[in-house]
Amino acid sequence: ITISRPETPLIPLTSMTWHALLAPASPPVPDKTSAADPAVTAAVALHDMPQPDADGIIRLQPGHTYRPRDLRVPGRLTIECIGPVGAEVKIPANGQWIVSAATVELRGLRLHRDSGQPVPETPRQLVAVQCQSLLLRNCHIQSPAASDDCSGLAWFRPAGQPGIIELQNCVFAGGGYGISCNHPPRRLQLENVLLACRGGGLLLEFGLQQVLQLDRVQPLRVMRRDMGLHGAASQSVLGLGVLGFSVLL
Repeated sequence: ITISRPETPLIPLTSMTWHALLAPASPPVPDKTSAADPAVTAAVALHDMPQPDADGIIRLQPGHTYRPRDLRVPGRLTIECIGPVGAEVKIPANGQWIVSAATVELRGLRLHRDSGQPVPETPRQLVAVQCQSLLLRNCHIQSPAASDDCSGLAWFRPAGQPGIIELQNCVFAGGGYGISCNHPPRRLQLENVLLACRGGGLLLEFGLQQVLQLDRVQPLRVMRRDMGLHGAASQSVLGLGVLGFSVLL
């Protein structure tokens, strides 16, 4: 048995030191000169979500908190945050975020609803997405913990479209369901996805003809680059491939 003597001398325990150890610590006095008001800081840190660029991409800054913007784009829409810390999207209390496009991609986002007392008119989902193809990567969607009749993300299938949903490295937590679909998609792929909602992970409804009401969402005209040259080149390559295959036969 090896006994080592500590270099720091022990404090003798007397009646005074016992009272000092057992007495509750006095709360620290905040520094009024250096600390800012948390409410003011939170209000200043809330940013408006920018508009999509010419390629239909919205790039958010890591660590920033954004106010959602309802979006309706005819083509492809990508909302991404590239960095070690994702961007936060704070949905107003008793509100929802509506996104509509042919293809929707969300990357590196943390979504949650601001605290508030729910009302009967509160939407049943945090994010309502209507698209043919939906891709989520590195996203965290937090549903209200006190509500079991709520979905973190609700996918609405466009009429006559099969639908594709791909989720990678995502977390769905809170109350209710993580994902709800008004119709089962043709393909649903989940890779490294945590469904930690109290109500359930997936809610697939059959035969429900409900569609997302987009009347109040102003459509955006996104000027895209002309892809005519690429189309002609692709057709030439396809024609040469078919011709070479025919010669080999």
